Amino acid sequence: MRPAAAGVAGLLSRPEQAANTALLCDQGSFSYAQLEQRVECLCAGLSALGVKPGMTIGSAAPDCVLNLLLLHALPRLGCAFLPINSSLPAASVSRFIGLGKVDVLIAEAPLVDGVACIRLEQLLAMDARLQPGCARLMPLAASSPHWLVCSSGTEGEGKLVLLTGDQLLSSVQASRERLCFTASDTWLLCLPMFHIGGLMIPLRCAEAGAKLVLHQGYDPVRLWDDLHQHGVTHLSLVPAMLARLLQHSAGQPPPAHLRVVLTGGAALPPGMAQAALNAGWPLCPSYGMTEAASQVATLYPPPSRYVEGLVGRPLAHLQVKIAPESGRIMIKGGSMMLAYAGQPAQHDGWLLTSDLGRLDEHGNLTVLGRSDEVFISGGENVHPRQLEHILLDCPGVEDVAVTAVSHTVWGDKLVALYVGELSCRSLRDWSKTSLPGFMRPKDFVRVDALPRTALGKLRRKLLPGVYGFLQEQQDKDQQTPGQRDS
Repeated sequence: MRPAAAGVAGLLSRPEQAANTALLCDQGSFSYAQLEQRVECLCAGLSALGVKPGMTIGSAAPDCVLNLLLLHALPRLGCAFLPINSSLPAASVSRFIGLGKVDVLIAEAPLVDGVACIRLEQLLAMDARLQPGCARLMPLAASSPHWLVCSSGTEGEGKLVLLTGDQLLSSVQASRERLCFTASDTWLLCLPMFHIGGLMIPLRCAEAGAKLVLHQGYDPVRLWDDLHQHGVTHLSLVPAMLARLLQHSAGQPPPAHLRVVLTGGAALPPGMAQAALNAGWPLCPSYGMTEAASQVATLYPPPSRYVEGLVGRPLAHLQVKIAPESGRIMIKGGSMMLAYAGQPAQHDGWLLTSDLGRLDEHGNLTVLGRSDEVFISGGENVHPRQLEHILLDCPGVEDVAVTAVSHTVWGDKLVALYVGELSCRSLRDWSKTSLPGFMRPKDFVRVDALPRTALGKLRRKLLPGVYGFLQEQQDKDQQTPGQRDS
């Protein structure tokens, strides 16, 4: 009998959890023993197809079950894992593959010249013939990079974050402690498995011996049903997902066994958050980042009243402080990344983030926005997130983003791009009674949709271009895609 692997590679193989349900997905229900067998078969298949220790394996596979199996298989083979969002532009995919020095790519078809490709059909065709235990395993050292994860890159091209096995387990254990997550619990995963938020949930479940309910994509109707049918206790959502779920639930409370709805990825609109809390949803606002292997701070237990930006105390393995001059959040601790790919390692230093924050006397963190998201209009500082949250309270506004363009008088001329049935003039009139003069946008534009990432993060750097395009169109023709009044 092969001895059990340690660290991340050994999370599935512990005898005490072998009979526990590990996974519920479209392919069926699997115990930890059955999932362990599937991972061993995958190891055998990858070995037969030329995967060797020391390689970096990229996956652009859309199959979330396969990516879950890869999370567990690759560390056993001595390989690092780079999950890739295949919907990115080809140039971005190629850039990340090159930056991560990917040796083999798992995909539906070759994506980058010069990089070996294992087609999904090859891997799936072998599955029925493979036997567990026939691959030669050389597990990664706990201090070696296990994952290369793309940062969100909302304001630029993004980076590749190197996370070791020790850092991943540090995050997992601290999260379990904060959220009181045990083997008797069930976590539903509907986040994409190329972002750190989605990637960490299977590890949390495996480390605790808990059940994972895995959805391929996001469907609020299916999610609502599964929350009730499968005894889900923990759920992770970004604000855009929460909004659709609240709309579908139509004011109904969630099932009583749901104890945690972990929210992150983007700032929660205060009105929506309070409405969810009033309806009984156990919202736990969280602040995290890829560089910290997901969670940095989480508010638990769920509050009864939403306080904008409040995300609770940092997790036990992390230290947080505020830079005295800039007000930026600084982080240090056990789950902090080894390095960005192609850059020197961090060596226990403090990471200076671009996020603004404050700590109260109890150590609770409030996130105030980003340091590069401050406009100076008429000599006054305006934080776009704060303004957006106020504008969202206007009836008829479904989504809104605030940007600014250079102006000879105002310095930064504030512009509001919004989605909704409300006319520009009506929104302007509402703002006159709801906003101080220096915060009122000078221009309002109605658009069909705002530029957001897959996780709902606003791509702020694209907003001036969207506004400029709409201006050009209006100059050419009064029948513009957006409506505008000056």
